[in-house]
Amino acid sequence: MLPSADTNPDPAIGTHRLSTAPYGIAFSVRALDFQTDPASTDLLIEVDNDFGPPWYIFGVRSLNNLTLPDGSKLVLRQVHDTYPLFARGLRCRWSITRP
Repeated sequence: MLPSADTNPDPAIGTHRLSTAPYGIAFSVRALDFQTDPASTDLLIEVDNDFGPPWYIFGVRSLNNLTLPDGSKLVLRQVHDTYPLFARGLRCRWSITRP
């Protein structure tokens, strides 16, 4: 159970925006570690449970993340997956801003 209310009026879609620690996302790609900034959390989690049998969509956005050692920042715009997990492949949209 998430500590935020579902803000999507569509009964088939659950949309939850989280804006406080300890909620966030962390992951590693090669030697880089990415993590939501706990001082400025802006995380959106969305689940669509009526995408058509047997598919469900799971999405995550993290807009404020910790700065990387070289001063770059990652903005995780959208991570989408379907259920059964990885049946269609994980899709990710992100951008990195450099100092």
